[in-house]
Amino acid sequence: YYDSTQKLIEVSVAYGEERHIFLPDSSEIWLNAGTTIKYPQKFRGNQRLVWLNGEAYFSVKNDKLKAFIVQTEQLSVKVLGTRFNVKAYAGEEKTITTLTSGKVEVNIDDESRALIPNEQFTFNSRTSSIEIVQIAPNEAQGWITGQLIFNNSSFNEILQTLERRFDVSFYNNTSIASSRLYTVKFLKDENIEDILDVLVDVAGFTYQKENDKIILN
Repeated sequence: YYDSTQKLIEVSVAYGEERHIFLPDSSEIWLNAGTTIKYPQKFRGNQRLVWLNGEAYFSVKNDKLKAFIVQTEQLSVKVLGTRFNVKAYAGEEKTITTLTSGKVEVNIDDESRALIPNEQFTFNSRTSSIEIVQIAPNEAQGWITGQLIFNNSSFNEILQTLERRFDVSFYNNTSIASSRLYTVKFLKDENIEDILDVLVDVAGFTYQKENDKIILN
């Protein structure tokens, strides 16, 4: 990919996969399933700008002269040197930024919010609402080690995450209300059957699995 001044590198991660990459400044990024990131071959000027569609955990190399900026569809996250997670999948209502160390500034519609470690910033594009909450340490990057952590997530949000993680397709024939929210944590790299068996008890449905197709009733 080329813009008017330089070549951009694009990395895409398929469903059911994860990737670990290094940027030109030696910053590290862990990319979750279904994620695409674009960045220049070499950072120039006074900023390090990357474009994200999906979820990634960043460990940014400190450079006080060049701010590091993650641009998503709904907002941007600006840092100097820190560790943080951004979840911003195109088509999903929520964009979530979680800080684990250092300091970040989230910018949206000419407004900026500074986060401190273990704070999670959520922007809902449907309601234009913003929520900042405290989370437990290490939850932000739990997906890197196989954990799946849902905090006040709708049933559809859970299904979307499972589709990306396990490369499956759900056919939801249930009448579970989108307004119902669930908090459930899978901490031991459970397989899709283990997770569905728990969700059956939590949300109340039955399922039938046919290869990579899962029908919910």
